[in-house]
Amino acid sequence: MAGELLSSKIVVQEVAPRIAALPVVQTAVLGAVGQAVRGPLNSATLVTSFEEYARIFGEYRSGFELPLGVRQFFLQGGRTAHIVRAGTGGAASSGIALSGSDASGTVLSANSAPFDLEPGQNLVVSVDGGGDQTATFDAAAAFVTAGNTGPYALADNDTLTLRINGGSVQTITFNASEFANIAAATAAEVAAVVNAEGSGLSATVNANAVRITSDRRGTSSIVEITGGTGNTIGKLNFSTTPVNGTGDVANIDSVTASEVAAVLTADVTGATSVVSGSQVRITSNTSGLSSSVQVKGTSTAIAIGFDNAVHSGSASGLTSSFTATASSVGTWGNTVVLLVRPASSGVASEFNLEIQVNGAVAERFANLTTLTPSAANYVSTVVNASQTGSLYITVAVNNAVRPNDNTAPGVALTGGAEPTVTDTQLIGGTSPSLTGIRALDTVEDVTLLIVPDGATVGVQNAMITYAELTRSRRIFAVLDSPVGATAAVMLTHMASLTATENAAMYWPRIRIPNPDRTVYGADVENIVQSHSGALAGVMARNDAGVPIGPFTNPANVEDGRLFGVVGLETSEVLEEAKRDLVFPKRVNPIVRVNGQGFFADGARTMLGTSNFPSVGERRGVSTIEIQAVAALQFAKNKPNTPELRERVENTLIQIILPYVQVGALASRDPSKAFFVDVSDQLNNAAVQAAGQLKARIGLATAKPAEFIVLLVTQDTRALEELLQSQG
Repeated sequence: MAGELLSSKIVVQEVAPRIAALPVVQTAVLGAVGQAVRGPLNSATLVTSFEEYARIFGEYRSGFELPLGVRQFFLQGGRTAHIVRAGTGGAASSGIALSGSDASGTVLSANSAPFDLEPGQNLVVSVDGGGDQTATFDAAAAFVTAGNTGPYALADNDTLTLRINGGSVQTITFNASEFANIAAATAAEVAAVVNAEGSGLSATVNANAVRITSDRRGTSSIVEITGGTGNTIGKLNFSTTPVNGTGDVANIDSVTASEVAAVLTADVTGATSVVSGSQVRITSNTSGLSSSVQVKGTSTAIAIGFDNAVHSGSASGLTSSFTATASSVGTWGNTVVLLVRPASSGVASEFNLEIQVNGAVAERFANLTTLTPSAANYVSTVVNASQTGSLYITVAVNNAVRPNDNTAPGVALTGGAEPTVTDTQLIGGTSPSLTGIRALDTVEDVTLLIVPDGATVGVQNAMITYAELTRSRRIFAVLDSPVGATAAVMLTHMASLTATENAAMYWPRIRIPNPDRTVYGADVENIVQSHSGALAGVMARNDAGVPIGPFTNPANVEDGRLFGVVGLETSEVLEEAKRDLVFPKRVNPIVRVNGQGFFADGARTMLGTSNFPSVGERRGVSTIEIQAVAALQFAKNKPNTPELRERVENTLIQIILPYVQVGALASRDPSKAFFVDVSDQLNNAAVQAAGQLKARIGLATAKPAEFIVLLVTQDTRALEELLQSQG
């Protein structure tokens, strides 16, 4: 009371509310653990889009399921994810930016690609005055020879169809007028017709058999006989298997600069050969006065345009300016190149730093210095800044000297090595630090767990333990079926897993359109990937968009729809007999209905004998538990009085009522849907003496309609009405 009431006055007193303010909790926060191209190891990192994931962790790599799973999560409607790149060991790439004028011997081709060469032509190179090394350009045309020798029993208007170098199909027609006797056509006569009508090829006679050869020489040379009435077993009998040319270039008549550099790299040691624009540069791997490169006059690949002079390096003493190290371990760092440019400011002591990754500019930092550590533009201060610095490198200044300007190839980082990632690393642990799944310990609001790279018994049992015990049922694990799993495999796999209501298994894996043809193959239309990220995304979408939120079962054509899915790993799941095998074992099939896409056709957790055996029930109840824990923080350490217990009761009722009102529970009548008990009987003297306040919550959850039974019978109402009227 604000003072004594001694005279007439109006007094304002603030009292505690009977109902605590309800905190807002997120219900679909993903924890995703697996293999990533780059990024911090064993540290939970928040991302809110796949673009942000890619910026930090890189995009795709063959065999890595994590990026595909995270992409599916956001595609289906997920909004928040904490990513853990699992692994131990590995090495980060590094490189040194130099200052001074020591230089390597180098020579640049005078001509630009493409180069018109001949098979067997070469470049003879001497590096650092050593012996001659020969880089030879090899190329041979593709050819096919008829399976039969002449004469050939052709008929008038017989055809031969073929494709040259991947072009369109050509049709060769043999007319009787072109032969002395078409029924006994000679190999030379057939070759003459092919030469007259075909394009991009030449036909010859070899051991009395017709041979067809591509006019192109190299690995892109292809001859494919596709058919024709004249290509039967009793006639020409060419094989219809495509035949490729050979060599180390695609087309010897149009050799690219990168092909020249590749042949030099393969055949010449002690030097580095790279593409410079559309020209080719050969540089000694040493520097200083003893460094040199010479392309000898005995070289026959003169179309490339190398001169025959000795190109020597120079020396005046190089100094290390700064060392750049890749921001995380992995071979990805070996694709990083640093280019030092003149400063935009025009200040001679400053420089611009350009960072390229996989040949593309990834970052630029302007007007840096290595001279004054206290300066705001000091290179390590700028590049290493946690929020605005580089995603790709960290910098350590070695000497207060400006690094040399350089052009391609720049300073290439080297020495990167991949971390070890096995089931052990995915499962992780707590000592000496949090790793793998346990790295999520630092994130309190994670409610969904996926490990797309770990569809093994060991990893999935660890996920179940983490969800149910370590995180006290506040996390729900979404499990992937093993790669290539059949219904029989799923039965065996499920028998090895711990039954739990805090996880759900789905089958089979899904097919999606190829997201990156440079990674998964230019000719690959779709790929198979894990499905856990997609199902977690569906749960997140329902939580945000369906009135009953996390009580929604992520199943059926509406609430279980999978966007962006074009197929399934196996069509076995579409057979009712196979679904009849796996569904009783608590495996939720992913199926397709014509015109309604792909969707999960089951909402079972992995334990049917539990209190809450469906996904919606378990996740909904877990959400109420999470909300209750957060909302009742006010009650800890307060006197255990009837007033406090009333506040606890009212707070819990206010948490549950909204779910009743939207139909999340079995009834919209609160008296039938739930109860909250904080009675004196429950909180007797012994309980209070133990420092406890007990509140019991009973929830009548709605069960999923897994089986729709239609009872069809004859409509006899009119007859019954007639009989009744006559009776």
